Amino acid sequence: MHCYELLEFRCDTDARKARCIAYLQDVIGPALSRAGATPVGLFDPGEALSLYVLAVYGSLAEYADVRARLHEDQAYMGPPDAPETPADRDYDEVVSSLMTAFPGMPEVAVPASAPGRIYQLRIYESPTAEAGKRKVGMFHAGEMDLFARVGLDAVFFAESLTGPRLPNLTYMLSFPDRDAQRAAWSTFVQHPDWKRMIGQPHYSDDVIIRNITNIELTALPGSQI
Repeated sequence: MHCYELLEFRCDTDARKARCIAYLQDVIGPALSRAGATPVGLFDPGEALSLYVLAVYGSLAEYADVRARLHEDQAYMGPPDAPETPADRDYDEVVSSLMTAFPGMPEVAVPASAPGRIYQLRIYESPTAEAGKRKVGMFHAGEMDLFARVGLDAVFFAESLTGPRLPNLTYMLSFPDRDAQRAAWSTFVQHPDWKRMIGQPHYSDDVIIRNITNIELTALPGSQI
């Protein structure tokens, strides 16, 4: 079963974000690939001063192996005799979340490359661990299947092990274009199977979800997803 690391590189200016894009394309993406992560996705949310990297690993053990190999990669680590200062960096901070794939979708699904393809990253925070497990169960009880039937094409579904805003589950969808995205979501929210699911008290959003983060992304040149 795959595990994923989602990295958010936060910047404070447009100029620094532009430098960070080059850093992801020239340093981070290639280094992760050399170390054994595959595929590696590089994403831009547009006007927001952040960038995202999604690294895919075959297992948690493979994640640990890749991290060890990264620390031996001089192109990634930089010269040992030239310590980096905060002003030298192409970003302000990095926020990392480590996740495990849902049993119902144990591997990443890389969509076909297409001009104009968009991605949607969604994070569902739950008030308690039990509520989070119930939401994961809801996806396995029919929500993932309904997504596939209406055109909400998933790249991955995962439950976070580490990172901010725990407990949470995170998933990514992809669409050929914005019209396809709107049509799929419209069909989903009106579908009788969805209305039946959310009508069950133990699946009520008021009970199992505390907050939803929705981020729309495009893939950077060099992204493998």
